[in-house]
Amino acid sequence: MTAERQSEERITVDGADVIVIRSARRRRTISGDQVRGVLRLRVPARTSRREIEKHARAFRKRLSARGSGGAGGDHALAERARRLSDEYLDGEAE
Repeated sequence: MTAERQSEERITVDGADVIVIRSARRRRTISGDQVRGVLRLRVPARTSRREIEKHARAFRKRLSARGSGGAGGDHALAERARRLSDEYLDGEAE
């Protein structure tokens, strides 16, 4: 994309950095993801700062809920792998 169609800025929302990518082509939707621990939002060019902050808080909440892991994290996964190995492979898998 050309520089005329999108711009990038860094803002702080509730003490956390947020990368905001404004796009002239984007009309209504706002998408977000996390890059190296920093929230990145893709927004329409005319989105207000207040609206961006609202979405940043919502995305941060959603990503933190997703990242906390409903199954218990790495330790629980390793324990489950060990149990399955014992049950199906006589403990020979490493």
